[in-house]
Amino acid sequence: MKYPVSTGSETEKQFLNSFRFTFNFSHFTKIKAPIATKPFFKNKMSNRKKNQILFVYGYLIPFVERDFNILRKHFSVQRVECGLGMQKLNILNLLKIAKGVIHSNITFSWFAGIPSAITVAFAKLFGKYSIVVIGGAEVVSIPEIKYGFMRSPILRQITKFVLYNADLILPASDFLRKNTLQIVSPKHSKKVRLIYNGINHNQFFPNNRKEKIVITTAFLSKKNIVRKGLDTFIGCAKYLPEVNFVIAGKDLDGSLDRLKKQAPANVVFIENPSSEEILNWYRKAKVYCQLSRMETFGVALAEAMLCECIPVTTNFGALTEVTGDCGFFVPFKNIEMTVAAIKTALSLKTGAASRERIVNNFSLEKRELKIVELIRKEVVIS
Repeated sequence: MKYPVSTGSETEKQFLNSFRFTFNFSHFTKIKAPIATKPFFKNKMSNRKKNQILFVYGYLIPFVERDFNILRKHFSVQRVECGLGMQKLNILNLLKIAKGVIHSNITFSWFAGIPSAITVAFAKLFGKYSIVVIGGAEVVSIPEIKYGFMRSPILRQITKFVLYNADLILPASDFLRKNTLQIVSPKHSKKVRLIYNGINHNQFFPNNRKEKIVITTAFLSKKNIVRKGLDTFIGCAKYLPEVNFVIAGKDLDGSLDRLKKQAPANVVFIENPSSEEILNWYRKAKVYCQLSRMETFGVALAEAMLCECIPVTTNFGALTEVTGDCGFFVPFKNIEMTVAAIKTALSLKTGAASRERIVNNFSLEKRELKIVELIRKEVVIS
């Protein structure tokens, strides 16, 4: 599959320079299809620490933390936080990853980016089993919104290294599974296993007090104004002055002020909301909008549906998988059709079906069962 590309960012170039002292990084960027090799060192820890897992991630965002909590219920787990890009990916963390790999049987990392590439490389070096979750931009290229690892020559090769050399790849949606299979060769396809993100339906539940409120959540940034359809959301509010529209999220780059200038009086901004505040708004809102150009799952959408919000979304990425037949699909940036869908959704009383869909298809219990079962089966540990 051919992807449009962009030049490497300064972070990516910095990574190349810092990584060469540990590995010959030319293997990441020159080979077309990285080939898994035999370990340089035999695994001598298997009889001593059968249940030890090294958990590597950028930041402990909620859905990553859920996996960490799942694993530590069943296994002994140590973790290394690497941050985004090079922010925490220093020599100390490289040593922590190396030491963690040596003292573990399994590595489990989120996102097929730089931290996972380092983890998988060490796992190959020391003969350990590596698992990587594909959860976002890694296998995507959307040039018009400058989104996706596949746009960057360097990040594309890093992702391919992870996909070819990890022992097990776990896409969080069928959309991601299909994209992953377009990148790897057929002989590697068997290690790609779909396990949907899991949402805690005991945490997100309704209180039967719905109001005429439409909500969306997102990190507020210049890129997300377009990618998440926040400009369309505000545009819809202008045509429905009798309805309250809520935008909840953390302001990353001053975009909040820009959005406030564009918004009519019926748009409420909840800056940097707590988990409890988000939950309360989901419970009050009748409709949840996800008007994005790309969503590789839609965790916030699923959480809102658990609180019996009726979804109005685009049909990009995995949004159709999450929404199913419980909501309305609208074209990206089409204000007129989105307004019509919101009006209809506000008039319905079908929120219970939204909750039922998420409970039946994307429960945290189901994800836990599948992850633990796969680890015990594939790695043969007790």
